[in-house]
Amino acid sequence: MRVLVAAVAVGLYSVGCLSLGMILLHVFRVNRAGGISVSASGYLGSAFAVGQGILGVAWQSITVMGFFTPGVVAALLATLLFVVCGSAGRLRRVVGSAWGAASVLRREGIGWCAIVVFLTVLTAAIICLTSYPPMEDAEAFYLSLPRLFASTHRFSMLPGYTEFCQVGLGSEMHAAVYYSLVAPLYDEFGAELAAKLNVIPAIGAMCAVLWALTSRVGGDRRAQVLAVAMILSSSMIWMIVLLSKSDLYPALLGIAAIYWLLLAGDLEDRVTLAMAGLLTGLAVSGKISYLVVMGPMLAVVIAWQTWSRRMRGSGIPLSAGVLLLARRYGALGLWTLLGVAPLVIKNTVVFGQPLAPLVLMGAHPNTWLHQTWFSPETTRWIVATYPLALIYGKYPMQAGTLSPLCLAFAPMILLSSSRKGERGSESVMLAGAALFSLLLWIILEPSVIAPRYYMPAVVGLIPIVAIAAEKGIRGRERKILYIAVIVSTIMVLAIDVRRVARNARRGFSYLRATPTDWGREDPVWAALNALNRMAGPGERVYLASYWSLQMRTDLIQCALGEQELKEIKKRKADPAALVAMLQALGIRYIVQDTLTHADVIPTWDRLRELSSAPKISRQAFGPNDRMVLYTLLPDAEAEPPHVQCVEVEKGIWKLGGSNEGSRDMRPE
Repeated sequence: MRVLVAAVAVGLYSVGCLSLGMILLHVFRVNRAGGISVSASGYLGSAFAVGQGILGVAWQSITVMGFFTPGVVAALLATLLFVVCGSAGRLRRVVGSAWGAASVLRREGIGWCAIVVFLTVLTAAIICLTSYPPMEDAEAFYLSLPRLFASTHRFSMLPGYTEFCQVGLGSEMHAAVYYSLVAPLYDEFGAELAAKLNVIPAIGAMCAVLWALTSRVGGDRRAQVLAVAMILSSSMIWMIVLLSKSDLYPALLGIAAIYWLLLAGDLEDRVTLAMAGLLTGLAVSGKISYLVVMGPMLAVVIAWQTWSRRMRGSGIPLSAGVLLLARRYGALGLWTLLGVAPLVIKNTVVFGQPLAPLVLMGAHPNTWLHQTWFSPETTRWIVATYPLALIYGKYPMQAGTLSPLCLAFAPMILLSSSRKGERGSESVMLAGAALFSLLLWIILEPSVIAPRYYMPAVVGLIPIVAIAAEKGIRGRERKILYIAVIVSTIMVLAIDVRRVARNARRGFSYLRATPTDWGREDPVWAALNALNRMAGPGERVYLASYWSLQMRTDLIQCALGEQELKEIKKRKADPAALVAMLQALGIRYIVQDTLTHADVIPTWDRLRELSSAPKISRQAFGPNDRMVLYTLLPDAEAEPPHVQCVEVEKGIWKLGGSNEGSRDMRPE
């Protein structure tokens, strides 16, 4: 039943995103039903992309204002659903057009139909993968923060993640919607399932935009099928689903931005630049690392378009061409700034830092912006093994690779004869722009080998490879190559189905066990569930762990803040001073992950030896005592704590008696 509730919620929400996107395209006078040159798949994928992007930043702004209540969320979604009902006829025609274009694949032969069948099975397996239990970053941030927003109805901070909240949170706000609506109506587990399932429509929209993009740069039906096979068989896609991350939402926006910029010439510049700029701004807001790849990539595309117009004999003098190029860059930049504006407003209101997280005024820069993942030796090896590292790399934190089909079919670029005309050269231009931005990333961040940080660049390489494979298997003399392409594609898809299904089985176990018994499988769940049972409302917790998804939200709000944690760390070498300070701060419980926070708490033997300390009990969970829950038993003779956590509104808890003040972030 929970799965059905989650599926219905995601379906309705996706229609709302599509409705908002169609409204914006109508404002830009882009009407697919009217016959202008936007393909049906490009229209639907782009409408969903821009709709979910704008809706995400709208939720973010509403949260900052402190009005993220179920009533407000439901009212806005109901309005969007009402609007789409009025456009049902137009939407039905567009969907019918897209379905008709896909159905002609039956004419391509049994081999291509078999590829489509395996693509369908792989898609179903990826859908099942959304049932996988939350882990790692999802438990720490990607699901925990939206859950906190939904509980407090406003912008609230997670302990230890204040600086990271400076990034754009539009992608995470989709999950907050489900926690806001599904949790009160059904239960929190159903909300979690819906939040994870919400990525599937984004993957579908990504495939639709890539389908349209491949056609735009000269690919026919077979190239489009191969392009979709390459993106779905890339583990960078389904690993993000497995880890419940939000990276696919900005990736969709970035790919859609490239598609719209390539529509220049068939649509007016004001439309293509506006859509490309807005989509780019939203993408960069959602994934700040896209600054490195999106800007150079789009700049190369615009320069090529302007130069090619001049070379086609349009009579534009050089000075006029330079002026046109400057105007196009300016228009794209202005629309990009509009897409980034909600992030600037959020950081100004919440943090007083309009340029965060890139530039912090009067504060130290964010160290996480420039990360070094590996040693110099390993980094040099990574750089030396590109592009193999993108295909076969298994580095920590990489979280997936590009499809091996990209490498297998790439040599066919040399076999296929170059197609004359603008469409053929556009695929080369797109690949060149993608390679340039990827090279720039390697120079600036050589140790960060994770495609999710620069996904638009690697996706930009797919169309030229798919088109080369399509052209390379033409002709009767290449029958063996034709069979090899079909067989290799099916084999790669089948292998991925098996890999995904293996993880999906654990997801099915999670569905059957949660919420009552999953603690037997996961020590993090066991420890935090025990904490929830033992702790009273508003009791303070020292969370020596990254994970907070399973904690009650009142305990999250009352946990030690960042300034308190800094003071605690100064006393970790002195158990007596540490315990005394914890008492003064009103701490009743300590949750420690010994795998990630082994050195922040004195050993159990040292704590038991303290004669002046209160009685301390200890519970351990998991193999090798992975998670530990300490309880500081009350002492009748001890002084009352200097800090207390009180409920000031329903669901809103605030610290009192401390210089730290409240972590309630509603602006005054």
